[in-house]
Amino acid sequence: MYCSAAVSTLPSGITSNITQNSKIALTFATGSNLGGTDQGNITITLTAKTSASGTTLGTQTFTYTWVKNTQGIDGKSAVVFQLYAPNGNTITSDNDNVTISPMLIEGSTEKTASAAYKWYKYQNGTYDTEITSTSSSDPIYKSGNNLIVKPSAVDSYLSIKCEASYTPTGETTAVSYIAYQSIYDKIDLYQIEAISTLGDKLVNSQGTGIIYTKVLKNGEDFDPIVTTAVATSNTAAAFNAAVAQTGVTGSDSTNYCWYATSTALALYKKSGSTWSAVTAANDPHIATYTWTGVHISDNTAATLYGWGKNKAILLNGSIVNKKTMFNVMMEV
Repeated sequence: MYCSAAVSTLPSGITSNITQNSKIALTFATGSNLGGTDQGNITITLTAKTSASGTTLGTQTFTYTWVKNTQGIDGKSAVVFQLYAPNGNTITSDNDNVTISPMLIEGSTEKTASAAYKWYKYQNGTYDTEITSTSSSDPIYKSGNNLIVKPSAVDSYLSIKCEASYTPTGETTAVSYIAYQSIYDKIDLYQIEAISTLGDKLVNSQGTGIIYTKVLKNGEDFDPIVTTAVATSNTAAAFNAAVAQTGVTGSDSTNYCWYATSTALALYKKSGSTWSAVTAANDPHIATYTWTGVHISDNTAATLYGWGKNKAILLNGSIVNKKTMFNVMMEV
């Protein structure tokens, strides 16, 4: 497998380099104003391929935020404003509230208590959403000079901006200082596994089944497949027999069955004793899945057949060529 990394356009003063040990190094030039802004995002996209010029298996994008602290003016004490999370900025359980605290220092003296603070969260591409609540029942609220963020307010990642208003010593007008803090929610990470109803080997290219995704979020099945039963004839007898083979009883799964031909997959639902095709628009699954398949022997793409949101794809001997690798990406 081949993996490449692409770094987004960087502001002046920041350069990137991929080292021999596959680390991405970012270098910040001394004295640079970093494009004249106080903060920005750096996006790194990783792409996995079968080879350097082969088929793309998938991509993953990571976004990192950088923040610049502006020092003082010549002849005056520097005012440095920053945010920090005393107990860490990573949520790992539903009880992990994150506290964000400001720190404002003039020269060598802390002046945190002498400033006024406004808090904003990053939403829809801007920091225009001000946080004003002081109620502990809300997902994000102010407590004194601090900001409290509950797990329910963070969907994988949240960026917070704080604006401090402070009048430096010897000045008569307040000056605004800005700092940022990122919060990461590890409990919202998804685990995705592709499962074949025929196992990982087709004997003499025989058998018809599906490959489907099992998605775990917080250890629980996030988007369970409605059924793993597969019939190769669209008759009530065939559907009932396929459902019986799964061994599942007394659940809604017994009301669904996949119907597979050599080049197509469809979902059927039972109402009473009648089985009817489900339209793709009424796919009962939550997420949307994108599949790719690559024949390892000749590095060519496999022809895949899905249905609806592609929770499952067809699997039979005509799809697999000696050894075929399947990959899936999920979008919620």
